Amino acid sequence: MANRIYNLKTAEAKRSYGPAAAVVMGLDIDDVESLDSFMPEVAHKIVLQRTCSPPDTAILLISIIGVLPAEEFKARWLREVEKDKILTFYMSMMREASVTRGLPDGSIIEDVSLLPERKEDAQPGGTIAPVTF
Repeated sequence: MANRIYNLKTAEAKRSYGPAAAVVMGLDIDDVESLDSFMPEVAHKIVLQRTCSPPDTAILLISIIGVLPAEEFKARWLREVEKDKILTFYMSMMREASVTRGLPDGSIIEDVSLLPERKEDAQPGGTIAPVTF
């Protein structure tokens, strides 16, 4: 099987601070060998979707079904962000951004933040300081 985007939309997410617009993407990742050519497509589609979303869109939720660990996706994602000034800008506006890897039955295997750790948020022991909105 090949890698593919099976879902891409902007949806309303219900959060403790109220409803918020979220870009939501679903990915099937079955071929890690071709991931280097697939990740630019993923990044480009996110940029296009965020561009046509409401101006205050500040949530990005990506789900993966497949063999790629979420931490590996994050590393590759952050490399794509570094290459694209528009994507860098959009990611700087995110209050929440994560990748969730799961199984076809809906079971969650892992969930990882896609936001880079900022040095001012770091606490001893490698934890992130809570952020209040």
